[in-house]
Amino acid sequence: MFEAIKLLVGVVSLIMVYRTITGNCNKYLAFAICAIWLRYFLSAFHTITYPPLVAGFSINALGSIGVAGLGLLLIPTAVFTLKKLFPFYILFTAIAVSGFVNMQIPGTINVLVKWCYFLVLAGALFLSIRSQGQNETFKKLLVAFTMPVVLQVLSVVLGQAKATEADGSASYIGGYNHEAAFSMIIVSFIFVMGLIERNTIRFRVSLFTLAVFLLVLVNYRTAILTILPIAAVFYFTLVEQRLKPSQKAPILTVVTTLFIMVFFALSLSMQERFADVGLMLSNLDLIVKAPMYFSDAEQDIMSARVYIWSQYINAFLNADMVQQFF
Repeated sequence: MFEAIKLLVGVVSLIMVYRTITGNCNKYLAFAICAIWLRYFLSAFHTITYPPLVAGFSINALGSIGVAGLGLLLIPTAVFTLKKLFPFYILFTAIAVSGFVNMQIPGTINVLVKWCYFLVLAGALFLSIRSQGQNETFKKLLVAFTMPVVLQVLSVVLGQAKATEADGSASYIGGYNHEAAFSMIIVSFIFVMGLIERNTIRFRVSLFTLAVFLLVLVNYRTAILTILPIAAVFYFTLVEQRLKPSQKAPILTVVTTLFIMVFFALSLSMQERFADVGLMLSNLDLIVKAPMYFSDAEQDIMSARVYIWSQYINAFLNADMVQQFF
């Protein structure tokens, strides 16, 4: 049943995207909106789009390759020669050389396509902001988030949750594959909302607050920790802009106190989910411990992140100089 709901929401969101890009919308923003919407649409049907289809590539991967290729053709070459992009080209070169040295060609192509995907979207948004301004660009970009946000709300209403943790907690991710990737969609939505200035769209504060609440329901610790400073700055600025100079000191002191109280309230209500953070901080030696010596309980700390980090570090320490350098 929920798959049918996904399809219906996808069709409705596509109509909204079409109406947006055929209005007062430059071609670079239209490209970014369509590319992001397509990614979210394909990811929603992961049982079909994730398995390998052609030459080891999935439908999702082929879509990313197509978007990256189209972006390279659409965006003027001058954008790719900007000096601020030079650090990314250093990274691209390091990835390519590293893949060749370690003979991991398919994996290298996969990573380079992802970074190229990022590069063309960044270039498209850069050109759109120069053409139509920040507020107009990000206001229209919000339409690309319609499908995942609506699906998450529906998953809460219909009780469509994914059990993710041994402690019995659940994640509401709108029928998407994994809470890690879905949490980044909601983080991006929050970030875009935060970049839109006051009085640009109606219910801006309400939508931002809803998005933060939805992120908590995703139940992914890394994303929640990531968004805390962004949310704090958003609400602090919101209050500060409405005050007269003489009112700022006392009222902002009260607001800061409230922020701290809310933070501690959230910490207490989710202390079981964040217990691993304290456990890791009190056992930092685990990070440099050889993975073969991890017990079953230690492997589960922070959803196996510490165990995975130890594998990376151990592999690095035992590699030759050429592999360590690249």
